[in-house]
Amino acid sequence: MRIPITAFFFCIFSVLYIGLSLYVVRTRRKNRIPLGDGNHPPLIKAMSTHSNFSQYIPLGLLGILMGELQGIPSSILFGVGFSLLLGRMFHGIGIMIAKTGPNKPRVLGMILTFIPLLTLAVANILLLK
Repeated sequence: MRIPITAFFFCIFSVLYIGLSLYVVRTRRKNRIPLGDGNHPPLIKAMSTHSNFSQYIPLGLLGILMGELQGIPSSILFGVGFSLLLGRMFHGIGIMIAKTGPNKPRVLGMILTFIPLLTLAVANILLLK
């Protein structure tokens, strides 16, 4: 039986998205900032982590879905899905611990995000029918 790969990653990413959303809400409540960022660094970091996640994950899921529909091998799709997952996790950690400028977890997170997106784009283009 073949595991529905897109559904698998959708579930994981949805749980993480809700967790990031709740972290923003909790930070807002704790600091009594109902709207905007209040120029409050912890809230800015929480919002940035959440928005970065929400910008890249839909594109990744769409690429995985198209690859699944075109018959890209499961091992490749799982590989890019887990890379995207690790990339977003490292990037989020990097934002949360950042003092100024780029840091190793954040840079690693972007690499682990760009490589699977590029892999999916190329693989899907090569398989267009």
